[in-house]
Amino acid sequence: MRFSRVMTVVLLLLAGACTAAFAKDVFVATNGNDTTGDGTITKPYATLTKATSVAVAGDNINMRAGTYVQHRYWDSGGDGAAGQYITISAYDGDLSVVFQADNTGMDAICFHARHYIKLIGLEVKQGSNIVHADGGSQYIYIQRCYIHDASLEGDCIKVNQCDYVYVEDNEVAVPGNRSSGGYQECIDFLDTDFSAQRDNYVHDFKDMALYTKGGSENNVIERNVISNQTTTYGNPAVGFGQQTDSNLMDGATYQSYNCVYRNNIIRASAMGAIGTYDCYHGYFYNNTVYNCGNSTHGIVHQRPSTTKETPKTTGVYFFNNVFLDTAGDMWTVYENRSGTYEDWQTGNNNYYNNGSPIPSSGIVNPNTESGATFGNPTLSNPTGTATTWQGWVDCYRITSSSAALIDHGNTSAGNSPYPAVSADIEGVSRPQGSGYDIGAFEYGSGPVPPVANFTGNPTSGTAPLTVAFTDTSTGSPTSWSWTFGDGGTSTAQSPSHVYNTVNSYTVSLTATNAQGSDSETKSNYITVSVASTPTFVAAGSVASGTGTITPALPAGIASNDILLLFVETANQACSISNQNGGTWTAVTNSPQYTGTAGGTAATRLTVFWSRYNGTQGAPTVSDSGNHQIGRMVALRGATTSGNPWDVTAGGVEATADTSGAIPGATTTVDKCLVVAAIATALPDATGTANFSAWANANLTSVTERTDNTANAGNGGGLAIATGEKATAGVYGSTTVTCGSSTTKGMLSIAIKP
Repeated sequence: MRFSRVMTVVLLLLAGACTAAFAKDVFVATNGNDTTGDGTITKPYATLTKATSVAVAGDNINMRAGTYVQHRYWDSGGDGAAGQYITISAYDGDLSVVFQADNTGMDAICFHARHYIKLIGLEVKQGSNIVHADGGSQYIYIQRCYIHDASLEGDCIKVNQCDYVYVEDNEVAVPGNRSSGGYQECIDFLDTDFSAQRDNYVHDFKDMALYTKGGSENNVIERNVISNQTTTYGNPAVGFGQQTDSNLMDGATYQSYNCVYRNNIIRASAMGAIGTYDCYHGYFYNNTVYNCGNSTHGIVHQRPSTTKETPKTTGVYFFNNVFLDTAGDMWTVYENRSGTYEDWQTGNNNYYNNGSPIPSSGIVNPNTESGATFGNPTLSNPTGTATTWQGWVDCYRITSSSAALIDHGNTSAGNSPYPAVSADIEGVSRPQGSGYDIGAFEYGSGPVPPVANFTGNPTSGTAPLTVAFTDTSTGSPTSWSWTFGDGGTSTAQSPSHVYNTVNSYTVSLTATNAQGSDSETKSNYITVSVASTPTFVAAGSVASGTGTITPALPAGIASNDILLLFVETANQACSISNQNGGTWTAVTNSPQYTGTAGGTAATRLTVFWSRYNGTQGAPTVSDSGNHQIGRMVALRGATTSGNPWDVTAGGVEATADTSGAIPGATTTVDKCLVVAAIATALPDATGTANFSAWANANLTSVTERTDNTANAGNGGGLAIATGEKATAGVYGSTTVTCGSSTTKGMLSIAIKP
């Protein structure tokens, strides 16, 4: 631990007290905008760079579902503090966000000199290092992510010159190649202290899966499944240390100090399970090792690093491990490939070579080891296949027939100076019997019943609210029964559920396996509130003419605003001839028309809509024939998916007069904003005061928003008003007075929240 790192923590402890009161949610979405967005759910940012630059201690950065092709080198802007983490997570459920490096020569996400940061539930891929922490970063959590397919020279997770970094419950796979030959690692800790790699599924690596090196101190590597070394390049799956350039050792003598591997499953690594590379006090306790090594390489390697200053391996301890070879071709277990060592201890390990003799060569002869057992460990299904952490755990589980393992472990495994192995890979406390069991599992009269638990995201919001539930039960349940509090149920492991009604809801999960069941109930866990009525933002300037027109976008619009484009013609069809980056579609019940096409008494009202994406431009309306008048309005706070309206209604008045009655409908949801529009054949004059006396007894705040007439071609008029419908039900006709006796086309649109 360096003095400067300690001082950084002290300063951040003080900073936390100053920022806690300002913690907030910051949203990022693929349709967001860093310029016009404000980081709210309705006006999200577009990039993680923007969100992290404005975040402060305690903030939650919520990334909406989708694929983000970008990168973030985070070396300035927001920073967390003690008890006030900045959390980056997938708002719509784990792995709903794919974050892909836009430059294979850059890290996808880099935390440089950052503190108290959590990265949760993202799929992150590609980049020179996919996820990277360096520069003295501290208290960094990387959890429940899928991190895979690094680019050339890239580790999947790289941590260097850091303290208190926790890589937990991730799937990590396929690191990159080295341009000079060889391969990178899934998880690389270099000069990293007081940190942990736990509960990860690490697989499909060409050389080494993970290690701690470069003078790393006091790290724990536990409860991981490490599977499938895909080449025979030269190194085992994991290591106490490894080669480190001298200039990166930061004055350290040994590659690693006091590193603990416990309760891991290491399988299918032809070049061996673990290497000792000039380490000081390495503890390898209660691991299950399956089919590691080959006919020329041992399961455990003793070898030097290439750092000349490092003298030798001092003090390594292998106790309570299962070394299982189902092919019967086990070579040397503890191979001294080169280098010097001292204080090498083993004891109470299980060795099984499918009935063939255990080789006696190497640093230690297993056949004379104190407390060793040599019977078949009789695991659940060691030759089986799986694709998940839980699947492999189920394959290597201890059974009631595991007589060579049960109670045969070293009983000092939980005591100082040994590393505490107080529980097994699934959290079962040790010991369950008269002594510790050998391997990653502790047998407690068979597998244990599950302990139910779950999380939901989000737990509050407006109706309709979609909540992604995640099962976090322990004990390997095999079935699940959910009740969501509104009558809904599910048997999926991690379901999603939509709440449509305002209320607070109690959620329950019952998790079951062959040994029993357990229930977890969270009272008033989900809160669904009333959405606000959508609001009018602005209207763009009017456009009219006898050819194509391009009505302007309203000012002040933001991503997810609803754009409604109203067009009046002489009962001649029009369309959007240039979408200009947007997606424009006709509204239901549009168009409404009357009169002979192109005639002086003819009019047609056509309405198109688009959900503003943050970058689209003004669309062009095609030449309908005689003339067209167009104007666009923007609305905010409408539903962000699907059609924005609840109901629409349209009608015409073929007999000319000065009174208009725009048809109404019956809404099915509360808090609708009703948009009423009228198109008229007359007057044949340009003006902005032709319509008046808007009224609807079923709506509040009835307000005229636009009023335009034009003399292009035969001329015509177009006007728009809005009103609020607080509760679901009939909203009837909206009446309006026209300045000229005229025929009319009319439409009302109830925009839902």
